[in-house]
Amino acid sequence: MAAQMGTAKALSVCWRFIYFVLPLLYIDFHGFMRYVLKSEYFCRYGEEWQGGGKGGAKLKTSGAGAGNPPSGGGAGAGLTKKVGGALEQAEGWLVGLCNLIVLAAIFIWLVYIYYMTHPGEAAKVGLEAIGELFK
Repeated sequence: MAAQMGTAKALSVCWRFIYFVLPLLYIDFHGFMRYVLKSEYFCRYGEEWQGGGKGGAKLKTSGAGAGNPPSGGGAGAGLTKKVGGALEQAEGWLVGLCNLIVLAAIFIWLVYIYYMTHPGEAAKVGLEAIGELFK
């Protein structure tokens, strides 16, 4: 499916530029559309590295002939399914980890802003914490 191959390409490009953090929004959107809304226009996680499409279009065999197994799979299709499943699970965990890192950074930034705008309260909380240590 052409649309699925296009979204797979967009997903792989976002993974290449993940250090900008903004592509994480598309990666989350892609996962939401695929796994929550069950849209078939979005590939599963991990399939973008296999060529996109259903089951990794680049890794499928084209049919019987000189050295090719009969169409319908064979050993190559089973390997593609195992690799795709492992990539899907690993990429899902990686998306979750990236989201946690971004949320932690936002939380730390908000705490920093709060204590910079309320220095009196920050000193009071700090002194109370030191007092609790020496009780």
